[in-house]
Amino acid sequence: MIYGITSKTDLLGSFTLHILFARFFTEYKGCKLALSENSDINNFNDTGAKEMYLYDKLQYSKHILYRNFLLNALITSNKNPNMYLGYTGELQNIILELGFDNVITFSQEKIRNDVLQKIPNQNYINPKNIIAIHFRCGEIIHMKDRYIHSSNYYNLIKEFRDTMPDKEIYIFAGQLPPVEYDDLQAFNGIKMFISEQNDSPNEIEIWRIFLEAHCFVAAKSGFSYTPALLRLQDQETYYADMWHPKLKWWKTWYTENKEL
Repeated sequence: MIYGITSKTDLLGSFTLHILFARFFTEYKGCKLALSENSDINNFNDTGAKEMYLYDKLQYSKHILYRNFLLNALITSNKNPNMYLGYTGELQNIILELGFDNVITFSQEKIRNDVLQKIPNQNYINPKNIIAIHFRCGEIIHMKDRYIHSSNYYNLIKEFRDTMPDKEIYIFAGQLPPVEYDDLQAFNGIKMFISEQNDSPNEIEIWRIFLEAHCFVAAKSGFSYTPALLRLQDQETYYADMWHPKLKWWKTWYTENKEL
């Protein structure tokens, strides 16, 4: 059986999570995964950030490249599919019915290795000796169900400094909020990589850092959640309560808009 999936024309995290869920499911079923014949990864017309992609040639080219890296790692057949899988939410519900932890762990290491073989290395830091924190900001700062104010990271960062003083902490963020909205005081003294700045790794390199970091703190974000699913049980992963389920060994660090 070859299952087919239509690639989403969405931001990179949502795009990849959709295909990753499908890959976990098909591996569990002992089947192959293919893109449907009418999929077009070059089409950004339906994405919420289409202006960024369609009117910026550099952004457009980069994201097509990133999509191809990830598709090459996750798609396992070039043949026409026999059956089609649904949207991300539908796939998630199917996996939940089968047992979320069971389905993910069944092929997690295999898929992780496929991804690491297909995405490029980065030369910014040694990820295995760091604590990587994803601070989702940018256009979501006024979305109460998504934005986690930096002050909520204070106690977690203090705990890391007290218990793992030998580990470097790095913040990975998008466009920073206005200082009057969030002054980022909790991040004082911590190196921040800001998306699209010259001294920052690109999105696909950041994913590799998230995958390989000693500790990883996810935000309420598909960009966090997707690499978190490929982190093994002996890696510390911190989960912010959100609309996608957690794996049993993740530590919940943030829930219901309150720090733990």
